[in-house]
Amino acid sequence: MKGPGLLVVLLVVLGGVSGLGFLLGLGNAAVLAALTALFCLIAAVGGPLWADLRLLAWFAPALILAVGVPRLLGAVSQWAAIGLLVAIVVVAGLVPVLGPRFVTVGLGLGMASLFGYGFQLTGTASAGQILGAPAIAVGVVILLRVLMGAKDPAKPTRDALADALSTGTSETQVRAARLWLADRPRRWTGGGPRRPVPVSRGHGVAGDPPETSGQQGNRRNTRRRHGRSRQAGRSRPKPRCAERRRTGAA
Repeated sequence: MKGPGLLVVLLVVLGGVSGLGFLLGLGNAAVLAALTALFCLIAAVGGPLWADLRLLAWFAPALILAVGVPRLLGAVSQWAAIGLLVAIVVVAGLVPVLGPRFVTVGLGLGMASLFGYGFQLTGTASAGQILGAPAIAVGVVILLRVLMGAKDPAKPTRDALADALSTGTSETQVRAARLWLADRPRRWTGGGPRRPVPVSRGHGVAGDPPETSGQQGNRRNTRRRHGRSRQAGRSRPKPRCAERRRTGAA
């Protein structure tokens, strides 16, 4: 998702979540819900539908706790809240080690926790409102992600495979393999999840070493031998017994 479409989605998420928060009685915490939805959307989009939903199954509860718990703890002890916030940011910084897909996950988790603790609400908010704001935000983002991918859940996987087959670069091949294994396709690939083998332009399989001059010479010699044997078979004289049979029949 790029360009104007991304801007429209962001505006819809910010306006829709904040308005829904006010309608559900979040009060001033509705702004916190809108910001949380923005950071959750950053992490929720990046792969095929089912892989993103599996990621949200553990990321959504972690985001709710990372946004609400430090703010609630700050009302009791600010030093404890700051220590917990530092621990969350450190963990969020280590999440991208799991793979390129988790870069936006760590970014969303860290930014949401920082904004959730540092954002100044106008007035007071109860514990239910502070925990309810990120919960509503996560629910809206999950629903939006389902609507975005319901028509074609495996489209990102096919696009990545097409890029890997057309370009043949290592980056596109790694991304295609990662989405392939994460998507677990079953129908349009004709079987269970298998690692794709992209074909490059110069050779048979991407990653194979190029042929040496000796291998190419052996291949040419083999072709010449086959060609000579075929020509010899065509020009071979007919046996005499066959000629006698023809003359006897005549």
